[in-house]
Amino acid sequence: MSSTACDDQLTVHPDQAGAKPHKWADVIIAWANGDEIQFQGIRGGGWLDYSNTPTIVPAFYDECLRWRIKPRTIKIGDMEVPEPLRVAPEKDATYYSVALFLDEPIEMAWGYHDSETKWLSRGLLHLDRNAAIAHAKALIAVSGGKV
Repeated sequence: MSSTACDDQLTVHPDQAGAKPHKWADVIIAWANGDEIQFQGIRGGGWLDYSNTPTIVPAFYDECLRWRIKPRTIKIGDMEVPEPLRVAPEKDATYYSVALFLDEPIEMAWGYHDSETKWLSRGLLHLDRNAAIAHAKALIAVSGGKV
C-alpha cells in the first residue's frame, strides 16, 4: 500500500505524545461537530459569525484571531439574550442570578443548595454578569416595566 503526504499527519509522532491541546481545541471540536463558531481580531471589535462552509477550514493557526463557540441565546419578548445555565456549574464556580429588584445581578459561588437548584431549573442563572443583567432587563421590559 502506498503512503501519501497526508498519512504522516494522521500519525501521532513520539514528540507529540503528551503535547498540550491546541488553544482553540474546544472551538475546533465544536466546529467539526457542526456547531456555530465566531472569530474576532486581537485588537477587539465585535465577534463575527464564521460561515460554516465544509470545504473551508477556519484559520485557527492565525495568531491575530480569537475564536469562540457562538453563545446560545433565547428570546424574551422581542429581545434576544444569552441562554441561561441548563446544567449545574462546578462546585464553587462563580455564577450570577437574575435579579429583578436590584440594579445588579446577585453574585454567588455554586454550592448545590436547594435554592440554587431551584434557580437553575427556572433558568435564572448565568456564568457571565452581563448576561444576567441582559436577562433581567428583558424580563422587566416584557412585563411592561422600566429599567
